[in-house]
Amino acid sequence: MSQVSIQRALEDGLAKENRRILSDWRALIVLRRASQNIAAEHRRWSKSPASLHEVRSILGRLAAQGHLRPLDGLPHFYEVASPFARKTPVH
Repeated sequence: MSQVSIQRALEDGLAKENRRILSDWRALIVLRRASQNIAAEHRRWSKSPASLHEVRSILGRLAAQGHLRPLDGLPHFYEVASPFARKTPVH
């Protein structure tokens, strides 16, 4: 079995909540839940992010890689850019 990445954990957590917009605090919650629910040997990260600063670093990296798109005018809010995300406009 392959290990779960942070990107996959975020996408799966958002899909369970039927969301495609992500804020830094929501990412913190989703990653904390994933860290509790996914055994350490089955995930690529060692510990859950402890602060918004750590989460913002992760989200910035995922945005730079094209997995997330920053929302104009809304700091620390992102749209999931994966192919399976719903494509209806964000209002």
